[in-house]
Amino acid sequence: NYYNNLLDIENIIINELRICTNVKRIRLYTDIIYIYLSYYGLIRCYALEILINLLGHKYPKIRSYVAEILYLQFISDGNAIGKSSNEVKELIAADPITNQTIRCGFACNSELLDTVTNILITIQWDNNTDEAREQRTKICELLTIDLTYVRGVKSNNTNS
Repeated sequence: NYYNNLLDIENIIINELRICTNVKRIRLYTDIIYIYLSYYGLIRCYALEILINLLGHKYPKIRSYVAEILYLQFISDGNAIGKSSNEVKELIAADPITNQTIRCGFACNSELLDTVTNILITIQWDNNTDEAREQRTKICELLTIDLTYVRGVKSNNTNS
């Protein structure tokens, strides 16, 4: 099934992101995950979580790049306001058929979306790693995203 193949590719990329030290390759993987934001269901939820997790990456160029693409996506996505990824996951768990028809939003209302986009453009993501991770945590709290584990990628490890 096409949808399951996309999830498999996403899992491969997640594993690569854990071990990769080449900034160009990490950007390439980031671009692929970014494309996944255009899909429905779990793929979109996981893509959002992975990208937000990368806001705390050890490489400043990656943090800055991810903040830029998330900002652009947040201001241009017609489905930016809607159910959180946690809500979507619960709906899909209750009815797996909805997986290919439901899209998670990035924020539940426009004010929250504005707050997050403001953080994305005002923080110097390529400066202090600790500050970047603190701001990433703030974004997670605002969007009710739990990064304790992003599909097996622990958010506080040194590579993310």
